[in-house]
Amino acid sequence: MYDDTTKIPLFIKPAIKGYEGYHQKSFVGTCDIYATILREAGYIPSDAYGYGDGRPLNGFVTDKEQPWSDEIMTEGMGAFSVIVTQRMFRKGKYKYIFNGADKDQFFDMEADPYEQNNLIDNPDYADDLYTVKNCCADWMKEHGDIIRDAFCKLNHLKEWEVLYKDIDAKRK
Repeated sequence: MYDDTTKIPLFIKPAIKGYEGYHQKSFVGTCDIYATILREAGYIPSDAYGYGDGRPLNGFVTDKEQPWSDEIMTEGMGAFSVIVTQRMFRKGKYKYIFNGADKDQFFDMEADPYEQNNLIDNPDYADDLYTVKNCCADWMKEHGDIIRDAFCKLNHLKEWEVLYKDIDAKRK
C-alpha cells in the first residue's frame, strides 16, 4: 500500500471545446469514477446509499476550488484462503496502514515521501497517530467496513477505548 502502487494519476477530459485543464492534488479513488459516470448520465440518488462509496468528480470541471475531503481509504482483504487484511488511510499529510497480520505503519508523507521511516512507535507522533486512527474508524463506520469492530478493538478506539482505559494506563 505504498504510494508507488496507490498514487496513480487520474486524467479527466470533459467534452468541452477549448477546455483548459489543471492539476488537482485531491485524493480520489476508483469508486469516485463510478459516481462521476452516474452523475454525468443524470442519475440522482433517491436513497441514503447514494453513490455508494464514491463521490462524483464532476464539480472539478467547473470549480477548481470545490470542497473535497483530505481523506481516502484503500482496502485489501487478502487472497484465496489466506486472510491478510490491510487498510491504507490517508488523512492530509499522514498515511496510516493497518496490517491485520503484521505491524502497522505510519508515515508523515511531507517529511518522508518515500515511506522509509515508520513512525508507528515514535512517541512524538502519538497524538497524530491517535487522531488518524480515529478518523479511519469513523470512515469505516460511515462506509460499513466489515472489519471496523476488530480494528477498534485491536487499537482500543471508540466504544472499546473506555473498556481498555484502565488496562492501558497500567501498561504505561
